[in-house]
Amino acid sequence: VLPALVELLADAEPYTRIEAARAVARVGGPAERAKAVAALAELVKSDAQPQMRTTAAATLQTLDAGGAAAAAYRALLADPQASNRLIAARALMRQPTDADRAAVARVAAALL
Repeated sequence: VLPALVELLADAEPYTRIEAARAVARVGGPAERAKAVAALAELVKSDAQPQMRTTAAATLQTLDAGGAAAAAYRALLADPQASNRLIAARALMRQPTDADRAAVARVAAALL
């Protein structure tokens, strides 16, 4: 099932990609889910749909993808969509590093 969901992450229909990302977090074991991490990280960086970018990042966090989730949220700090930057800032501040605090502060200053 998981390989089929990973394929759906590249579907032309945005809703299909979003639902596939959400389903990845509920299917398979940790080893299987690890295979989806690269596809989700790529969606965060390059998907045209703002909701898909945040859904992919949230799925990475749900999968406990460690560094991949944090990197995805750091990428979202530069997202053109202000709401995505806010979501990223909130996520990074849950367990912030010094670098994350500084990056969030820069984004917050730019939003004000």
